[in-house]
Amino acid sequence: MTTLIVSSDDKTNFNGQGTVQDPDAVYATAHDGPGEFVTNYNQYHNVGQRYTDDAGSPYQIFRCVMRFDLTNLPVGTTITSAVMTILRGSQSVTQYRDWNFVLIDGSDCADPLVAADYGDLLDNTTSLGEIAISATSTSAVFEITLNAAGRAFLESKAGGVAVIAARSSEDISSTPPPDYNAGEYTEINFSIITATEGEYPYITIIYPGLARGSQAQIIG
Repeated sequence: MTTLIVSSDDKTNFNGQGTVQDPDAVYATAHDGPGEFVTNYNQYHNVGQRYTDDAGSPYQIFRCVMRFDLTNLPVGTTITSAVMTILRGSQSVTQYRDWNFVLIDGSDCADPLVAADYGDLLDNTTSLGEIAISATSTSAVFEITLNAAGRAFLESKAGGVAVIAARSSEDISSTPPPDYNAGEYTEINFSIITATEGEYPYITIIYPGLARGSQAQIIG
């Protein structure tokens, strides 16, 4: 078996990764909107939803986009296992109910990101892998095992770039967040772009055969 590790840490392409959102005073409008803001360059990005004390646009939904270089994954590969490792940030939430951090296909997103990518992600609801937030901790890494759909998605991007987005399960199900004044939030932040080794998302891919390039780690 061959192990290939690919990360989202592309310091030449900050603009291709980040968070998109479209806040509004009405949840349905915020949820289904075309997109208004793009945030990149920051080390930490959010996934989830919140209802804030902003009178103008209290409903805020965060969808995040990551890019992984699969140049060294041979075309035609059948992946045995794929696990994404993510560092959860310290500025996180007080939970009032559990929800899942869900990976989805982000191929519709532009490079560099544009505000309209927010709306482009709306109909992307098929889970490539997910984890309950209750199973994660602040300032600690967590792992998401990609499911069959996730492995097939990576296989389809072999030799190129895999764009993976993240959404809250409550965003996908159109479940509004609670009132900010109750001290309850439904979002977390995580590290996506950083100069520190090991603090950015990466995927460990295992498959039969030989890999190409320096990213490949041959084992067994």
